Amino acid sequence: SVTPAAPGLALSADGDRALLGWESVGATLWNVRSGRLERTLEGSVHTFAGAALSADGRLALTGGNDRCLLFDAETGALLRALSPVGGGPLAVALRADGRMAATASYDRTIWLWDTATGQARHSLQGHGEAITSLSFSRDGRLLISGSEDRTLRLWDCESGRCLRTLDGHAAKVSSAILHPTDNVPISCGSDKTFFFWKEPAEPCPPLLHTTSQSDLRAQSRALLLRLREPDRGAYLELRELCEKNAELRHDSELLAALHQTGLRAGLLSDVRAVFRSYVLELKDEPRVLATAAPHGALCDGRGNVFRFDLEHSDRVQRLAIEQRTEAVALSPDGHHLLTAAGRQVRLWRLEGCEPIDAIEHPMP
Repeated sequence: SVTPAAPGLALSADGDRALLGWESVGATLWNVRSGRLERTLEGSVHTFAGAALSADGRLALTGGNDRCLLFDAETGALLRALSPVGGGPLAVALRADGRMAATASYDRTIWLWDTATGQARHSLQGHGEAITSLSFSRDGRLLISGSEDRTLRLWDCESGRCLRTLDGHAAKVSSAILHPTDNVPISCGSDKTFFFWKEPAEPCPPLLHTTSQSDLRAQSRALLLRLREPDRGAYLELRELCEKNAELRHDSELLAALHQTGLRAGLLSDVRAVFRSYVLELKDEPRVLATAAPHGALCDGRGNVFRFDLEHSDRVQRLAIEQRTEAVALSPDGHHLLTAAGRQVRLWRLEGCEPIDAIEHPMP
C-alpha cells in the first residue's frame, strides 16, 4: 500500500497534544508525551489543505475537499463546518485563542471566520495567484499570507485591511509565518530562498529632475535585458535607479531580476541591504516553516530538516534526521521538534537532535 503524506501537523501551546492530518486517512489527535492516540476526528476530510490547533489544544481545524471543519478536540465532536465561497480551501489557519479562523479559496480570496458563530467576518482580496500559506501572529492581530504570485501580504484582522505587500521572491511563496515575538515576516519559496524580512527602508532620495520618467523606464528595461545573465555592472546600475525612483521599487519584475542576479553574481550582502532582509539560498525548495522562540525549523523538498536561530537568522544547521520529513512543528519553548514522515511522527530534542519518542499511525 502507498504510505500517505502528512501535510497537516499542529502542536498545542503546552506541547502535549498533536493534530495530524493524514492524506487519505483523516485527522487524528495524539498525546505527544505518551504517544497514545486520543481520537480520530470522524468526518474529517481525506484530502488535506492543512490542520491547526488552538493554543490550549481544545479546538481543532481541518481543511480540504471544499470545506473546513471545526472540532472540539476534547470530545471529538464536530462543532461546525465553514464553507468558503469560491471553492477550496487551499490553506487554513486558526488563531491562538481559537476565536478566528482563516481560509484561502481557489478564487484567491481569504476569508476570516468567527468560529463561535461560523459567520464570515471579512473577505480579503489582493493576491494575483493561488494562495499557498496562511498564518496568524501570536497575539492574533495580524495574518500573513503567501502566494504563487511571489508576494506576501500582511493583513489587519480587525479591519481586514492589507497593511503591507512584500515582494522579493523570484518564484511562488511556499510558506510564510510571523516571528513569535516581534512579528517580523519569515518566508521561503520555490526560488530556493529563505527570507527574514526587516522593517521597511527609509524613503529613498527623490529622482533627479534631469532624468525624465520615460527615459528612466527605457534605461531600466535595457538593464533588465542585461540581467538575464549575472551581470554585476547591470545589477549595480539598476539598483541605483531603483533607489532613486519609487515607481521602479514597486516593479516586481525588476525586483525579482535584481534579487536573482545579485545572488548569482555573489553579492549576497548587497542583496540583503537592497531588500532590507536576510536571504539564504538552499539547495532545494524549502516548503514548511515553524517557529517557537528562540528557534525556527524548516523542511525542504528533499525531506531535509533545518534549524535556525530567530535572533541570528544566518545561523542555519541541517539536522541529522535520516527519514524524509514532510512536516514540522515546534514545542512552545522551542526546545523540541515534531516531525512527520510517512506514517511516523517523531519527537526530537533540538539540542543534539536526539529522538525522544515515535508515534506510529495505524494504516487502514
